[in-house]
Amino acid sequence: MLLEKVIKVLGDEKAVRCFNYPYEALEEILANAVFHKSWDDRNPIEVRINHDRIEVLNFEGPMPPVTNADLKKPRIVSRHYRNRRIGDFLKEMHMTEGRSTGFPKIYQAVRRNNSPMPSFETDDRNGHFLATLPIHQAFLDEKAYLASIGKELDEDGKKGGKKGGKKELSENQSLYCL
Repeated sequence: MLLEKVIKVLGDEKAVRCFNYPYEALEEILANAVFHKSWDDRNPIEVRINHDRIEVLNFEGPMPPVTNADLKKPRIVSRHYRNRRIGDFLKEMHMTEGRSTGFPKIYQAVRRNNSPMPSFETDDRNGHFLATLPIHQAFLDEKAYLASIGKELDEDGKKGGKKGGKKELSENQSLYCL
């Protein structure tokens, strides 16, 4: 479930707003898991929702020549596709572009939300691909998060100024949520 947090800050007319996970990053990770999955492998795409992160595990891993070292870069360019027809379908649904824009889109969404950076990894044989999206720090320790951005919690506004709730998704977006 995607949650939004609004925190009233001491001495500031603007509240701090953030989501536990940026929707655009999560959508891109899931779309890419479907796009790049080896459908010859009977293992499903695994989505694990933990209290502090979401992990998406996919079999097989990235197509060679992409390596684990490449997954640490902000942009990966590879023109080897496992599922061109699925890619075409996802493009028609406006879920992918097919121009190596997945990683940049994920990083942009994470930065806009001021979330911790995701991690991506594979093994030496590219047998799996694991994407880990950490939860926003404000959902773990609100005061520590505010201190890290140089703000303080407005204790008076805490009762009415801090809200959490479900992000309302459009009908199209809700079709793709797990």
